[in-house]
Amino acid sequence: MELSVLIPTSRRPHKLGAALTTLARQTLARDRFEVLVGIDGPENGELESVGPSPENVTILSFPRSGQAATRARLLEAARGKYALCIADSALCAPTLLESHLRVQASSPAKGGVISTGPVRLAPLKPERTIDRFLLGTRVFTGYALAPDERADAPITGGGFRAVSPLNLCVPVELAQRLGGFCRQLTSGQFDAQELAWRLLKWLKTPVIADARSSLDLEERPEPEDCYRRIITLGYESVQLAQMNPSCAMDVLGQEVCGPGAARSGKTIVTRERQAAIEAMTAFEMIAGTPTAGLAAGEVQSRVARAASNFEVARTWLWQLGQLAALENQTLTAVVSEFEYKRTGKSELIPASRQRAA
Repeated sequence: MELSVLIPTSRRPHKLGAALTTLARQTLARDRFEVLVGIDGPENGELESVGPSPENVTILSFPRSGQAATRARLLEAARGKYALCIADSALCAPTLLESHLRVQASSPAKGGVISTGPVRLAPLKPERTIDRFLLGTRVFTGYALAPDERADAPITGGGFRAVSPLNLCVPVELAQRLGGFCRQLTSGQFDAQELAWRLLKWLKTPVIADARSSLDLEERPEPEDCYRRIITLGYESVQLAQMNPSCAMDVLGQEVCGPGAARSGKTIVTRERQAAIEAMTAFEMIAGTPTAGLAAGEVQSRVARAASNFEVARTWLWQLGQLAALENQTLTAVVSEFEYKRTGKSELIPASRQRAA
């Protein structure tokens, strides 16, 4: 067995079905790879809703413990020489698996390399301003922290910071030797970078980013999904700093758990709350407007206004997530309770929109 494809999922059988369909169309022969799907805390009927699977697809269920723990368990079960991590909403090009194996085979590095590739949101119709805005950022594509960094910017030379759990291929034996993915990074935002950091620092495993190993995500994020994503990144940045301080410093470039961090964070969250609420309100007003029929200049203007407002909100949301982690709140609690309306009223993000942490 050459390759194990690892897909953690939870409560999204419709997305998973599309991903499995694209994997069934790979140019790589089916006897050369396996697909391991890990359902994180399956609900009643979720296993059955996945439907019949090809013989090289195995559906596993685990107690609910987050994407990172699910990914770690799948890696432990992998039989392939290499493991490719993708999302349950991945739309894989027919040559994706061959591309990753080609990168592994072409490297002189002993034991293999860490290979990754671009991740993009699939264009959807009818397009809205938020869709165009997100296509030009990496808010949801995982291998960069700065939302204003362009999605089509080259990622070669990014080292371990360039990797994403949405499109990451690692040598199984080397990853297992180092203990695999860190389960304590529950939401799975930084677990790929943390594993890549250990592989690079401890075993000198190089990172290769190949443009041909690209995939799309079938997602249509709403504003509240963007907010939750940034809060989660802030929250897990503290978890990362607590679990692997050296890696966190290399990823974030700053100390997030130092003396007085919680006090300073609370001051910022309180002081900037109203500005963030106003920015989110403005962002939401622009986000849903369609782009069809608009002149290119008007679309660019709307996207620029969305980006400007989102950046104000992003800074505050990131700090809110960090503060919650520093104060030992749960991620679910802070996401559900944060104030994101201009009125200052605390509202819940609808449960149907919340993604498994």
